[in-house]
Amino acid sequence: MLHLESVRHRQFTLERKLEKERKRTQRNHSKAHNYMQSYQKLFIASQERYDKLANSQTSLAGSGHIAQGFLLDQNNNHGMQISMISDANDL
Repeated sequence: MLHLESVRHRQFTLERKLEKERKRTQRNHSKAHNYMQSYQKLFIASQERYDKLANSQTSLAGSGHIAQGFLLDQNNNHGMQISMISDANDL
């Protein structure tokens, strides 16, 4: 009888540990999924911004105007780099 009580107690303890681990795993998976979605949104937005700036600079450069634009520095995403584009006729 004492042995049976010990087995029940051990089973209850293991089930409780398993439930805590399941909740922890589910919470971490949810966080990772949210981080991934946020990263994808930021990447798409920055890519669209870069494409928009690149397209506007090439269209302005082709019309003979000097264009000033901001491009993301490839080595440092936080810094900005100013680029000057001019047509050969302006020189």
